[in-house]
Amino acid sequence: SPAAQRTGSGKAPSAQAPSTQIAPPPSAGGPDTTGGAKLFAAKGCVGCHALSATNASKGLIGPNLSNVGARRYIAAGTLLNTDENLARWIHNPQAIKVGVLMPNLGVSDEDARTLAQYLRTHK
Repeated sequence: SPAAQRTGSGKAPSAQAPSTQIAPPPSAGGPDTTGGAKLFAAKGCVGCHALSATNASKGLIGPNLSNVGARRYIAAGTLLNTDENLARWIHNPQAIKVGVLMPNLGVSDEDARTLAQYLRTHK
């Protein structure tokens, strides 16, 4: 019956096919880290850093970031490990520690914040 096909809002269901979800939803109560995970691969972080959350990330040049969220300090002990400081480091590591091996990859402020939030979930 038409009444049985109506949704709880009283409107008939849409004829459109449901959208396909590409990325998994964030864990309950946790941040959505999908964007950070994609950036970690796209920006080449996987080439230098190991990260246990991704099989593709087995880099040995930079520090292993598998538990970076649990560390008190980052950047060889030069900064407290906060979202803001980690984003600053990702955005321009040379400005914080001259001569560091990590190059400035031209990561935007927004992408640096997204990467920092993603990395800080790894504890």
